[in-house]
Amino acid sequence: MELTVQQYLDAVQNQDYDHQEWHVSPEHLAEKGLPTYTHELYDRLRKDLGDNRLAQLQLTVDYPDRPATFTLETGIINLPLRYATKIGQFFQSEDETVPVRLYLIVESEDINVTGLRIDEMTTTDDYLKQFTETNADINDAIFEKNDFLQLEAQKPHEEPVPEAVAKKAPAKQTTTRKTTAKKKTTTTRKKATTTRKRTTTRKTAAAKKPAAKKTTTRRKTTTKKTTK
Repeated sequence: MELTVQQYLDAVQNQDYDHQEWHVSPEHLAEKGLPTYTHELYDRLRKDLGDNRLAQLQLTVDYPDRPATFTLETGIINLPLRYATKIGQFFQSEDETVPVRLYLIVESEDINVTGLRIDEMTTTDDYLKQFTETNADINDAIFEKNDFLQLEAQKPHEEPVPEAVAKKAPAKQTTTRKTTAKKKTTTTRKKATTTRKRTTTRKTAAAKKPAAKKTTTRRKTTTKKTTK
């Protein structure tokens, strides 16, 4: 299947695509196996592609704290349908014709920092030609990512710090720094004052000594003159 960029944008804007959702508990998924729940997605996908229709088919594993959603989605670029308005910058013209591709989109708080991962699986035309092999590849990809999410869910997660506490801490640090600065300034001034006093005393003493020498010299000279 191929569409122009504008045809794709129109279909998304008019919600002219097949949106279906399935939910499964972690217990049932472990008990019955993933293919039990994905085969219906694949049957629906084949029908949509046979009708030249875009699809958004979601399977959500309802983990208690962090549910994980696995979506089979058709598109012309590796962005979810909800971001369709941003794809214009990736194409030279809205009249450009491009192949429609099939993506596996994983959404979970534990999948990565952004909570979103997108993998291209194949083109829609190639999927219809070899859907059995592609379905097996998609199952393997979902298995791998679901196992990863289960391991991440078992790790301890830090609780967010209350906003009030987070704001109070910097205020204490600022006050402490100001107090320390004042103490240092006072000490420096005292030292400077002491140094000045000592310097003044030494200069005064030095000034008195030459005066004493001059007086003695004059007396000696006067005495010699009187003797003669």
